[in-house]
Amino acid sequence: MQVVARNIGERGADVSERRGGGRRAVRGAVGVRGAARGRPAAAPAPSRSARSARVLLLGLGGVGHAALQLLVYSGAQVVVGCSGDLCPRAMSMGASVAFDRHAADYDRLLEESGPYEAILDCAGLGGAEAGARRWRFARYVTLSAPLLRATDASGPLPGAARALAALAQQIAAAHAAGVVTAGSVAPVRWAFFSPDAQDLQLLRKLADAGKFKVEVERVFPWWAGAEAYEHAATHSARGKLVLDFTATPAPPATPPPAGTDRT
Repeated sequence: MQVVARNIGERGADVSERRGGGRRAVRGAVGVRGAARGRPAAAPAPSRSARSARVLLLGLGGVGHAALQLLVYSGAQVVVGCSGDLCPRAMSMGASVAFDRHAADYDRLLEESGPYEAILDCAGLGGAEAGARRWRFARYVTLSAPLLRATDASGPLPGAARALAALAQQIAAAHAAGVVTAGSVAPVRWAFFSPDAQDLQLLRKLADAGKFKVEVERVFPWWAGAEAYEHAATHSARGKLVLDFTATPAPPATPPPAGTDRT
């Protein structure tokens, strides 16, 4: 997964974003247990260009937890919108402020807390949400792009064309709503996960320094994989769902010998 801190600071939010192309390497919120850890190392210094950026993070599930830690590490001022019971956790992790998305004045609070250099949608709202509120931002990045669904339904080329048309509509709607700050031509962007050795090393160093951890909601044994994916499909997980391939199934119960009194 490309690191959000670098995404916001060093390369202008283009490291892990693709405007209509590419595929997402991670489809769901299900992980696999069992990664070797290296020797402890000091956490590297964050990018100076990322410091003091004001970022709105929507959602505090498994990806949202990771994004918040990386944004705080980068020095960004992070405003979080999430369920009310998760607001204290967001504050304990370094958020500047956290708002209950179920509160009556939630929209007003988000608007008044801007403008934002970036809005990161980890709540599955999609790109259409960018122009649906009266907030102000330079770019809106969502992890919920219709590209995969469109290509699965219509084939690679027709599906990609449909997805690009949807992205163009989202960008036009954001501009028409007057919520985009000056200088941002393509304010709505789709983010996709892809493996990157350098970023994985950064995550390892941050984890060894105690600055990054993966929030795990539940661990499933490997034979309960279908149940794990069903739970992931509800989009209600408060952390990552893990498949444990080291678990050993319990041996089947031995039936009592014939004629044994069970009373």
